[in-house]
Amino acid sequence: MRKAIMWLVDRWWIPALVIAVVASWYIFRRRKPNVAGALAEVQTELDIIQAGAEARETEIELGTVQTVQRVKDKYAAKTATLDATQMLKVKELEDDPIALAKYLERLTRG
Repeated sequence: MRKAIMWLVDRWWIPALVIAVVASWYIFRRRKPNVAGALAEVQTELDIIQAGAEARETEIELGTVQTVQRVKDKYAAKTATLDATQMLKVKELEDDPIALAKYLERLTRG
């Protein structure tokens, strides 16, 4: 018995590690990762980035004014349902069609 106690005193970290692993398993065993939710969130962000990239390409081809008009046309259904603060934000972003496209895409996703 004395040998076992001395062994535990010298190697205290081994039982502590075993206890920590068992406690961690017990605490976290019920949590299941929400992979589908995380992937949906990533896809939403990728769609927002894609909307900005499309607006950037259109701005290079056609210019800022026509790009803003195309972005407004694309999101016309959503802009009809915006509240006053969101409309102010849209008015602020009219000079930057890329930011406008990202903002409106985020509103359609959210």
